[in-house]
Amino acid sequence: MALDRQSIEKKDFPIALQGYDRAAVDAHLAALADEVEELNRSSRPPAQSLAVSSSEQVRAIVEAAETSASEIRHQAEAEARQIRDQASAEARMSREQATSQARQHLEKISASTATLLQRLRAVEAEMSALLESVRAAAAEGPAVATAAPEPTVRQAVPEPPFREAAPEPASREAAPEPAVSTVGANPGAEEATEEADGRSEDAESARLIALNMALSNTPREEIDRYLAERYRLTDRGKLLDEVYESVRG
Repeated sequence: MALDRQSIEKKDFPIALQGYDRAAVDAHLAALADEVEELNRSSRPPAQSLAVSSSEQVRAIVEAAETSASEIRHQAEAEARQIRDQASAEARMSREQATSQARQHLEKISASTATLLQRLRAVEAEMSALLESVRAAAAEGPAVATAAPEPTVRQAVPEPPFREAAPEPASREAAPEPAVSTVGANPGAEEATEEADGRSEDAESARLIALNMALSNTPREEIDRYLAERYRLTDRGKLLDEVYESVRG
């Protein structure tokens, strides 16, 4: 049943004898319609309060959105700062490691260069000494050649006569024979023997030549053969061991 003004005022009733006064009924219905309308008006919220409520809801939504956006922004900034700090630390660590490795590499190169320069200076000194030795040997060559004919004179000494063909006194005169061996022990005879053999006894010269050949990667057998042909050494193997030890050092 509708309770608005029109349905109440326009309500029709059946007509009967000795019924209610129609005017009184209409007045009562009008009053009733007024009451119902007033009740409906009071129960409906005002338009201004709806606008205020909507505005408050919108404001709350905006504030919540701004809060969420601020939190998201702060969180993103914190994460970006953390990532940047971590990347900076890793880059610094990598740079320090690279610097340390480069420094170690340079130190090794410097040490190797110093060792190589030291060996080169030693080789240069040995080559200079060898050159001086060769020059000295070349300068002494004419003097040795002048003293060389002495063995020929000694070889021309006649043999003592046979004891059978000589009288007793002659055999006594043959006693000076040891003097011949004394002459054979003369240092000049050793120099003549060395000159005739063609080999030198200068161990230092042999050492320098062997060192030069070893630095030139000449096989040890070839160096040993070369020294055997040109030098008369007491212990050629020991000399070669010392040369190769100095090259490896």
